[in-house]
Amino acid sequence: QPFIKQAMSGDGESDRLWRGNYVHQAIDLSLKRKSWVDPLAFGFVRQSLPEKNVVEAAILEAKQSYDFLQNYLAHADDYLPEVSLCGLAPDGLITGKADLVVTHEDRVEIIDYKSISLLFSGDGELAKDHDELKEELVHRGYDKQLDFYRQCLSNIHRDKPIVCSLFLTKNLTMVQMIP
Repeated sequence: QPFIKQAMSGDGESDRLWRGNYVHQAIDLSLKRKSWVDPLAFGFVRQSLPEKNVVEAAILEAKQSYDFLQNYLAHADDYLPEVSLCGLAPDGLITGKADLVVTHEDRVEIIDYKSISLLFSGDGELAKDHDELKEELVHRGYDKQLDFYRQCLSNIHRDKPIVCSLFLTKNLTMVQMIP
């Protein structure tokens, strides 16, 4: 493939971080343009690339994730990818970016993407049931991140409940974290 310029070190952590960044960029760009966009074709990924098999797996994961989200968003009133948020905390100003904010008729939903591989068995299926999976995600602190986003948006969307979900891109699973 012509877009593979230079291989990275090949360690698993570098590949995992590259894959996660690629998947986030691809979903964000595609949702903004309302059609599939490969960030590599547009030069948005400027760092060294991992091995070809890692790149191909990331492209497939991102494309499948985008398709899943397109189907999911078909029932939404509106959505905004990459929403910048800020709030006051006792020790200063906190900022963050919600990956996707979705407006439904009866609620607002904050969705954060996670390209987590530790929660899956070797065949790519969920290794835990839903309750165990949610408990593991809470243990990793993702509930705190989503609660911060929810608090920020609650000042804007006072008329609707705000729910928070994690979208696990590895197996196309939506996990509601904060009802």
